Amino acid sequence: MPKNSTKPKKRKTLRESKKYPNLDKTVNTKRTRDYLDNIQYINGAYNKKGEKVIRGLSDEEKAWLNKFNGEYYNANFDQDDSKNLHQLQALPEEIAAQRDYIRDLKDDLKKTKEYDDYKNLKEHIEQEVENLSNMYPRKKCTDARNSRNRDLLNFGKATNKVKFIPWDTSNQNTIGRYDFDPTDFDDDDEDLD
Repeated sequence: MPKNSTKPKKRKTLRESKKYPNLDKTVNTKRTRDYLDNIQYINGAYNKKGEKVIRGLSDEEKAWLNKFNGEYYNANFDQDDSKNLHQLQALPEEIAAQRDYIRDLKDDLKKTKEYDDYKNLKEHIEQEVENLSNMYPRKKCTDARNSRNRDLLNFGKATNKVKFIPWDTSNQNTIGRYDFDPTDFDDDDEDLD
């Protein structure tokens, strides 16, 4: 054994060095930045004359908003559910049972031959998924994050393959020049998230 073996200190990332990382667009993923719309008034809002019209948030309010943004936009939850803003509304066993029930319903849906039965079963599954979302609020956050990650326009903007042009600067003659090539979105592109 080496005598003075010490592990090298792990360097803090830029995100870890921020007090409220979920309130800073620069340390969030490019896919998340556009959705962080509630951070514009953190330090207060001023009118054109420079007069404060909305006060800045206190440290306690910033901590709460940081926690909320971390859960809602990034689906970043603590292992200890009592520390989360989006807490479980049922026991983990009940949530697992609900998931199993939905899985069984989906299996039955695959076997269904009649259109009316299929339609009724599909509606029943949607109701049960909604019940699961109410029992398990984290599901809404993770589903929303996954949906944002699948969004092609969001992906294109994050990878600089799509450029958004304001309507007031474009006209009918210039719109055709901004068409993009669908092959720009190949499957072998790396995911930034």
